[in-house]
Amino acid sequence: VWAGGHDAVALRSSDGGSTWERMLDGRTVLKLLRESAKGSEQLEAEIERTMGQSATADVWPAPLLDIRFAADGLTGFAVGGFGLILKTTDGGKTWRSWQSQAENEQRYHLYALTGNDGAVFVAGEQGLVMRLNAEGQRFERIVTPYNGSFFGIDQLGSRLVAYGLRGNAFVSDNAGQAWQKIETGVDANLVGAVAHGDAVLLVSQKGDVLAVDFSASRASIYDQAPGAEVYGAAMTTSHRLALARLNGVGVVAVSAQAK
Repeated sequence: VWAGGHDAVALRSSDGGSTWERMLDGRTVLKLLRESAKGSEQLEAEIERTMGQSATADVWPAPLLDIRFAADGLTGFAVGGFGLILKTTDGGKTWRSWQSQAENEQRYHLYALTGNDGAVFVAGEQGLVMRLNAEGQRFERIVTPYNGSFFGIDQLGSRLVAYGLRGNAFVSDNAGQAWQKIETGVDANLVGAVAHGDAVLLVSQKGDVLAVDFSASRASIYDQAPGAEVYGAAMTTSHRLALARLNGVGVVAVSAQAK
């Protein structure tokens, strides 16, 4: 289990969350970034500009927003604010900066990772979606039809679903080469997408649970869970939708198969 958060902290648990070990933090990340930027005046200047926003002189001020590993459990990426992107090949024991290996010169915030060993995707601000070119060892930008923030991206079967600001969601059936807008009918930010049997559910920050009809390119309200703001969602094996809220985790019971 991995958890990431403010000041570039990443924690790892090897016993289902009973105990945790700190694997990254803002001090470590700042050292990594400064080492990787040596010899590049532009990168060095970018780092120092960002450090101008830090409340602590030696702590990188941006959060880690997502962490994802390949099936081998060794190769993984972590992404976060100000274009932060790190790679590990030893299960998170050591990391190196990949900011210079991503087409994100504007250093847009990176919110989410998805994919498998053959195709890893990153989503972020300003409609940014990048795909890993494994051969070239570089994240390359994909054209999307939206210029707002994508807070999430998920590979759900053969479909790639990107979603985010003000109820905007898009689906691609060909690894991001073409996109189709999903009419959601909501204007709340979308923060989660989960597979439920053959169905896909989108979850909004307000607690709207939407069932997606891909054939019609639309989504409709399946359930509503009003309450504190929602920041993430996951489906349990007992057909319960777990919602990570501002005030803790809540659950919504769903039928065996959403319609």
